[in-house]
Amino acid sequence: MTNKIFKMSLSEQIYLSLKKDIVLNKIKLGSRITIKDVQDMYEVSSTPAREALSRLASDGIVILETNKGVTIRDFSLKDALNIHELAQLLDTYALKYAMENGDRKALVDKLEEAINKQINIDIANDEALALSFYENYFHNVFFDFIDNEKIKIIKEINRNEFAIIVYKARSTRNEGISNNEHRQILNAIKINDLNLALEQMNNHFTNGRKRLLEFYNK
Repeated sequence: MTNKIFKMSLSEQIYLSLKKDIVLNKIKLGSRITIKDVQDMYEVSSTPAREALSRLASDGIVILETNKGVTIRDFSLKDALNIHELAQLLDTYALKYAMENGDRKALVDKLEEAINKQINIDIANDEALALSFYENYFHNVFFDFIDNEKIKIIKEINRNEFAIIVYKARSTRNEGISNNEHRQILNAIKINDLNLALEQMNNHFTNGRKRLLEFYNK
């Protein structure tokens, strides 16, 4: 079935559509897509197709082959653990910065909103669930309080990869566990206990690492 684009720029819409399909694993990791494939899928010229694939390469989730197309990156266990470790470093830094420099009431309110948004997602809805991994509702809040674009750029690249590996290893049981861990982090922030909040954040990532290992070692 042909996909047609009606809103925003062609390259932007194609980029977002392809990214969603990669996160959802509708486009299989390790597979290859040519510029011609994208042209046929969206009934567009080579220029927006090439621009969309180039943006995906910049995100780090595909490998660009000049004038040909892309190979969708697949992630080994080592890749996944490296991505996960970087996410932990970035997120613990962001939490510490937000608690030490941000408005605590605003931080708590935004985190409450993020937790509620995540809880209300219909886990049977793959697209909504995939979007939640990509948007990273809870963890992204901390970066709202950081005024350093270089850190945010690194975080965004890491988030693209992180969303894919975490969605790939997802389970209904883990969704509830993750939400509870977010709540524990928030409770520590509410009482303004930075050390406890960092401890809970690191526990959250330790448990996430265990879930990744369980998935990859099946």
